[in-house]
Amino acid sequence: MKEWLDGVLAAMEAQDPDRATVRHPRDDAARSAPVYPPTVTALEAPDLAWLQRLPAPEEISYADAVQLARFAQFPFGLNSSSKRLVDSLWKPVEELYDARVAEAAKAKTTKPLWKMPNPVAAVAVAVENEHPYLTPEEARRRAEELVDEALTERRAIAERRQAEARSAAEKVAKRKRKRTAREVLA
Repeated sequence: MKEWLDGVLAAMEAQDPDRATVRHPRDDAARSAPVYPPTVTALEAPDLAWLQRLPAPEEISYADAVQLARFAQFPFGLNSSSKRLVDSLWKPVEELYDARVAEAAKAKTTKPLWKMPNPVAAVAVAVENEHPYLTPEEARRRAEELVDEALTERRAIAERRQAEARSAAEKVAKRKRKRTAREVLA
C-alpha cells in the first residue's frame, strides 16, 4: 500500500503543470468600493482624461482593467454619455478577459487524467484486511471491480468537465463572432 501511494505522489509531482489561474477584472472590481458616491451622475474630468489615454484592450494592464470594470459597474444611468463611453471601452476588455478565463478553464479541464500505478494490489490488501473471510483471489477480483468502478467514474467526471469547458469557450467565441458581425455591418 505504501509503495503504491509513493508511486501516486511521484506521478502527480511529475505531471503537475503549474498552471496559474486567470482572474477577471470584473470579479476584483466587484470586491472594491464604488468609484463615486451615489450622487454622482457623470464621469469627472480627471477620469475622462484617464479613459482617453487608455491603450488598446490587449495592452491594458490588469490594474487599469479593474478600474475600468469599476466604472462599468457604476450606475451612471442607462442613457448617460458616461455610461456609453465606459461601456464602449469596457466591452472589448471584458470579452478579452472572458476569453482568457474560458481558455484557462478549458486548459485545466482538458488536461489528460493523471497516470498512476495500478492500484489493484493495494486495494486487494485493503479488501483482505476488511473481509478476512475472502480468499486472496476473491479479494483481488473485488479490488479489480472497485478500481474499474472508480476509473469509470473518474473518466465520466473528466468528460463532464471537458464538456463544460468547451461550452464556456463556445459561448465566448459566439459572443465574439456576434460583436465582429455588428462591427462589419456598422
